[in-house]
Amino acid sequence: MSTRDFDDIQYDQLLEEYMSLFDDLDLSRKPHRRLAVWILDDSYRRILFKAGREYLEFSSVKSGNSITILWRKTLDKFESLDTFEEPSEMTSNIEQIHEFRNQISHNTDYDPPQSNLEAIRTQTADWLDWILSHAHQYHSNREEMTPRELMIIMAKRSLDRILVETEDSDFDGEFGGWSRRICDDAERLKADIEDLEDEGPEISVELVDTLADAIELAQHLEQKNRTEAKFWSMIDDRIDEMRLEDR
Repeated sequence: MSTRDFDDIQYDQLLEEYMSLFDDLDLSRKPHRRLAVWILDDSYRRILFKAGREYLEFSSVKSGNSITILWRKTLDKFESLDTFEEPSEMTSNIEQIHEFRNQISHNTDYDPPQSNLEAIRTQTADWLDWILSHAHQYHSNREEMTPRELMIIMAKRSLDRILVETEDSDFDGEFGGWSRRICDDAERLKADIEDLEDEGPEISVELVDTLADAIELAQHLEQKNRTEAKFWSMIDDRIDEMRLEDR
């Protein structure tokens, strides 16, 4: 069951204002589909930045950051929650919005797919509810935990997620070496954090460095996944082109 506060009405109103603009568009028309991307990107980024500042202690994050950076920063905070599980479909929506926005910014002929925009639109309310309910849980837990406990939990959960994602990797494939290095680094950092967990109550330099390394490693995994997906997409496109040439 979601945990929401009365003050969250400001977020509901913000999203409603943007989605009212979205719903007035005729998505059967290309210019309107391009505008729809801007509406989704701007609304999601404003909500993530606002919730991050209000509940998640965003300090170095800037309002001009991309939607993917804001999303990843948000998920990094939620790693400390016992019930946290990254919502893959929501992450996919975020990545699509980011990709569509980049395409529109650099290609005046780019035409974002209507069905994808419509699918993302149907999930905006659920996305907002998920963000705010987890943000409230984080804010409440943060007040109960020491900074050291929070750092250890964040590092362990981030590393656990990396190990789960890489456990079925094909280490002999095209990106096997990259996957193997990430997996090995995650196992090493997991052992380091478990050793640090048994130390005294102080926040040591080693703990700070290990948490930073865990977060950076998670970013490397994301980069690897994006690169691999792009590579295989290019291969599929080339195969399709060759088939057409053979006809």
